[in-house]
Amino acid sequence: MALNREIKETNNPQEIRINCPFCAQRGKGEDTGFHLYIHTEKHIFNCFRCGAGGKSKELGYEENSFVDISTPTIDSLSSKISKLCKIKKSKEINLDAMGWKIDSYKTPIAYEYMHSRGFSDEDLVKYNIYVGRRFINDKNEIDKRWEGRVIFPFTEDNEVKLLIGRTYINHDTKYINSEGNKSNFVYGLDSIIGDECIICEGIISAIAATRYSGGVPAVAILGKAISDVQASKIRSKCSKVIMSLDGDVILQERQKMAKILFSYGFNSIQDIVLPYKKDPDDLKEEYLKYFNGREGISLKYLTRFSF
Repeated sequence: MALNREIKETNNPQEIRINCPFCAQRGKGEDTGFHLYIHTEKHIFNCFRCGAGGKSKELGYEENSFVDISTPTIDSLSSKISKLCKIKKSKEINLDAMGWKIDSYKTPIAYEYMHSRGFSDEDLVKYNIYVGRRFINDKNEIDKRWEGRVIFPFTEDNEVKLLIGRTYINHDTKYINSEGNKSNFVYGLDSIIGDECIICEGIISAIAATRYSGGVPAVAILGKAISDVQASKIRSKCSKVIMSLDGDVILQERQKMAKILFSYGFNSIQDIVLPYKKDPDDLKEEYLKYFNGREGISLKYLTRFSF
């Protein structure tokens, strides 16, 4: 597979755009809109259409290797990018083997716990929440890790990619996750069906933000910092985002996230500032007041700060 030699200039002198060679193999069809961005300063490349991406410095090229797209390096670069972005077959996750769907009969303690957190029966079905149990894993061993935890699946294109388990019986470790780097995944990604979403820190915060904002889809990035992969995946779904981080996140951290989001070409970035140490789930119905009071962030404003 060779990279298309045609390029499209952007307003950013550190970026070039080419037609993405990975869109077709990811089921998006041939790219003719120059959706693959190569950033020569950040040493990353990503496609806003299919989500393919990686760190260009890992390819072994110097900073200016991408600038002259007509040089012979483009052919060898193509094979290296292809290798880096090769779609690996995900390890199949069988939720039914690991646990049960939550209900009042089979999993009464977890059921009561989730209802105490504001989840209705409809929510438990909508978000496909499970309760972990002991099971025989693929190594023919008894796996007890998920026992006593509610399981939240991360899906991309309707395929489960990652699991987060939260204790409801006071395990020492509050959260565990299945195999995979959490910073490469976004909870609720498939819920984005329009051109706007809310970005939250935690899963329950994202579910609460969706509920109390009036239905605007919210996603969780599992922390107060967003990764390049997460930003790229969200950008592949929408062009407008609303930051809704917890109330203890300081201004500089909010500005840093906004600057990353601007670098990925979001058309609109807004920020919701919540009361200190509060999140959408803490505020519940009161969250709508803060959601309606959100403010837009401009790139011009952010350039006044250094990070």
